Amino acid sequence: MSDDKKKKVQFLDANYPKYIQVRAVREGDLQGKIELNRTGIDDSDEDTPRRGIFKPMHESFKKRKSKVSYRYANHYGEYIGYRIAEKIGIPACKVDMAKRRHVNKYSRKTSDIEGCISYIHKEARDTVISGMSILEEYRRDVLEPQGIKTYSSSNNNIDIILSAVEWNLTKKSNLPNHRINEILKSIVEVVVFDCAFGNSDRSDENWGILYRSNEEDKNKSIELYPIYDNERILGFMEREDVVRRLITDEREVSRYHNEELLSRIGYPPKNEKANYRDMINYLLDKYPEWARSGIDKVLKFKEKDLDEILDECDELEDSYKQFSKMIFRERTENIRQCLNEYYLRQGIQEFNERKGHNHYDGEEL
Repeated sequence: MSDDKKKKVQFLDANYPKYIQVRAVREGDLQGKIELNRTGIDDSDEDTPRRGIFKPMHESFKKRKSKVSYRYANHYGEYIGYRIAEKIGIPACKVDMAKRRHVNKYSRKTSDIEGCISYIHKEARDTVISGMSILEEYRRDVLEPQGIKTYSSSNNNIDIILSAVEWNLTKKSNLPNHRINEILKSIVEVVVFDCAFGNSDRSDENWGILYRSNEEDKNKSIELYPIYDNERILGFMEREDVVRRLITDEREVSRYHNEELLSRIGYPPKNEKANYRDMINYLLDKYPEWARSGIDKVLKFKEKDLDEILDECDELEDSYKQFSKMIFRERTENIRQCLNEYYLRQGIQEFNERKGHNHYDGEEL
């Protein structure tokens, strides 16, 4: 693709009249999230998202008086996470880069704040049941009556998550078993996605089940809500000065993403913040078909694909691009190694089983 035809990120103007503020999602200065309604859009385009959350770039001050500040690239992380998911076939909420006017509450000076808009993937009458609601109901109605003690960290246990979703769908829908299994499979694929690309924030508030109100085909009326809040992907949530320091030493990059970019969703007894390789190995042993499907998707994504997405981001600092590629290379290689080790374990097990069948009265044939 020639340079003049390459896709380039355009920062939308997330101000009135193109967008109208609906409500503050979180109080705060630049950290706040703002829900927006998009206006002036051609209503004939049914694929155009109409509501979204504006998420600003994070910025921290070393010394406010000296005006020394550090920028982050979390807003690019949200966009790049969406683009990666789009390429490999993991449903994700659409993201646009955007700028929004900010008025300093002290000086009253105005400035444009970089950020992104993560669009809401539902119609007004649709319902999204959060992972937190599903898990709390399951713990209250199923686990506690059995005398099974759970904690808040249990909401990040993959076994409990899958059991809770299966229970919820069986109780509240008429979906056939194969459709329920497809939704459970999609959850495992999302966990594999997070492990592969270093997203460490798949909390019970960052996933849910979507119930569509206007879908005539009941089999398609319920699905996993497209993923969102992917800003921690590939180290984009890290501070710019830290990234510049880390990329000078490959060992430090390896240490960082192995110790910091942990999987929020874990396994028993490591309910949360699991090492991504351990998590992949657990999924392969416990849910092999679903895990392999997720791994097949992420391994189809090559470094050239990441380069293509990063090239869209002209204003993204080069240190972040280098940092993300260093993390991606090691993660991809390690996940490929996990898959090879799984097949080796399966081969040894199959060999031993066949060997066991070749015995008669304790003597080998």
